[in-house]
Amino acid sequence: MVAMAILALVLGAAMGGVGFTVGQVGQRSDAAWATELARSVADEFAVTRDAALAEGVEGPWRWSLSQSGAENGLVEVTVTAWRDGGRDQAVTLSVLLPEVAR
Repeated sequence: MVAMAILALVLGAAMGGVGFTVGQVGQRSDAAWATELARSVADEFAVTRDAALAEGVEGPWRWSLSQSGAENGLVEVTVTAWRDGGRDQAVTLSVLLPEVAR
């Protein structure tokens, strides 16, 4: 009985650790997908400079894009992406782009 009790304690601790690890994997996966989405939106904005990219929804993902500054010929673009209905975890990516000559 003592061996069974020890085994139960060890397995309980291991199962708790596995559950925590699985949760972390989900968070890291969401962060990786949000980062890729932010990168994609920033790249598309760099090429097209399309104002329609300011906000968007693609499946469960949402993003917003803001543009600031035109100092030294550079424009800062900040893209924030997050999973709708998921954990409250946003990823923000800032990119410096050359200002477009008008």
